[in-house]
Amino acid sequence: MFVSISFDEIKTFPKEVRLFLKNYFEEKLSENLKDEEKVFSNSKSTLSKIPNIVEAPNFTRHPSRKLIAGNKFNWFKFLSKIIEDEDGKHKNDFHFTIIHNNDTEVLFNSNGNNIIHKNPKSWGLVLIFCCMFGFGGKFPNLNVAKTTKDIAQNIKKIELCGNKTFSSKIIGPLLKSVTSMFQIYADNYFQNFYEKDIHWFTFIKANGELYFAGETKELCIKAAAKITQKYFFLPNKDFYELKNKMTALNALGKEVLENEYIENAAKIFGNNQNIEDK
Repeated sequence: MFVSISFDEIKTFPKEVRLFLKNYFEEKLSENLKDEEKVFSNSKSTLSKIPNIVEAPNFTRHPSRKLIAGNKFNWFKFLSKIIEDEDGKHKNDFHFTIIHNNDTEVLFNSNGNNIIHKNPKSWGLVLIFCCMFGFGGKFPNLNVAKTTKDIAQNIKKIELCGNKTFSSKIIGPLLKSVTSMFQIYADNYFQNFYEKDIHWFTFIKANGELYFAGETKELCIKAAAKITQKYFFLPNKDFYELKNKMTALNALGKEVLENEYIENAAKIFGNNQNIEDK
């Protein structure tokens, strides 16, 4: 229930009552101001994470597409989240080392058999991203891709497709998968900010080259370099220790399988022999 009292009526109240009301209203006003300060301080910290969004120019294939442009998005954290996800299928399944004359040697599936060379869906989003940006300059003789054909060429160079040939047409769907993951992560990363259908690149109409707004390309290159250094590159000693360990495990696995085959064969032929004897 609300009670309304005019100032003229309050003036007729005893002094003690008027003093009590004055102190009461000052206290309530002070509490409200403190609450407002908390709201604005929280808004300030949230606003600092609002991304810089620009519309793609008319010379691109998707004019007016909303593109992330500033440095508010942490690409390294985004990629690390994918690699370090306990349910991820591509955790640390690719390693390389640099040998003499800037040559490289690669190693796949050190953490399981997740990468299947003939199945592009198994290659992993982070490796596709790194092929897109030339592993940030950390993989010798690999350049930042300008087109989807360049991405396909980088995939071949790191032997991600094995010795299989594939069409560069599959790069489009792979990049869509990266974009979908980016959109999911961005929606969570920029809390209290919602921008429908946010993207991170498009293509130039005239030549089909990739187009990035603002600082995005440079930030992605740096993130690819950091990811490569942390997760994929190994010094010679560590690389060959891991390779030898994998070779030993594979040999052990084959020996176990061979023994199982022999045991099963003995059981089968033994049973058959018993039937014939009867």
